Amino acid sequence: MAQGLTYMNVAPVLARPEIARSYGLSPMSFETWARQQRGMA
Repeated sequence: MAQGLTYMNVAPVLARPEIARSYGLSPMSFETWARQQRGMA
């Protein structure tokens, strides 16, 4: 498990919004997400 986590820290991982959409998820920017979370507290 440690090797997998280390790999995720050093290997470039590109965002794939089309895959997220295929699962019914709506990709958003971190700023948008953070603003939504602030309103939930």
